[in-house]
Amino acid sequence: HRLGLVVLKTDTESYFQKETCKCKGSGCARCTLDLTLEAEGPGIVYAEQLQSKDPAVVPVYGKTPLVKLLEHQKVRLIARAVLSKGKEHIKFSSGLLYYQGYPQIKIGSVKSPEAVAEMCPTNVFEADSKKLIVKNKEACILCMACVDASKGEVEVSGSDTDFILTIEPWGQLTPGQMVDGLVDALHEQIDALSV
Repeated sequence: HRLGLVVLKTDTESYFQKETCKCKGSGCARCTLDLTLEAEGPGIVYAEQLQSKDPAVVPVYGKTPLVKLLEHQKVRLIARAVLSKGKEHIKFSSGLLYYQGYPQIKIGSVKSPEAVAEMCPTNVFEADSKKLIVKNKEACILCMACVDASKGEVEVSGSDTDFILTIEPWGQLTPGQMVDGLVDALHEQIDALSV
C-alpha cells in the first residue's frame, strides 16, 4: 500500500497509459516501469532507495518511509509503475485543483474593527484609526468569521462570475502540465460526444 502511494516524477512524453499503448495493456516498456529495492535491517527503508530503470522517473519525496526493518530482516522487491488517471484511483491524481468565487466584501459601520481584524484567520483586514480596511481581498476564504465578529456589519459573498483558481500539485507534474492534461481530457470527452 505504501509503495502504491509513493509520488514519482512523471515523464508524460515517454510513457503511455495502458489502454492507449500499442501493447494493449499487456505491459511493455512504453506503459510500465520497474523499480527495484533491496534493503537489510535494522533501519528505516525510504523511497529514495528505490532504483528506477529510467533516471527521469524517481520519487519526488525521497524521505518517504516505506518500512522499518528489524535486525536480520530483509526486503527485496520489484515495483511496477504505470501511468493512469485520477478517476481510476486517487493514487494516480497529480494534485488538487479547486476554485471559489472572488470575494466581495462590504463594510458597514463596524463598532469594533480591531476585534474583526483579529478574528479573520487569513488576515484579510487591518484596523486603522478605528476603521476596518480590506488589505488582502484575495486571501479571503469566505469563512464568514468576520461576519459573525461584526454582528452583520461586514457582508461577504463569493462572485458568480469571477473566480480564484488554486492548483496544488503533489510534485510529479507542474501546475501547467496539470492544466494541459485537463484541457486534453476535456477535448477527448467532447470528441467522444460528437461521434
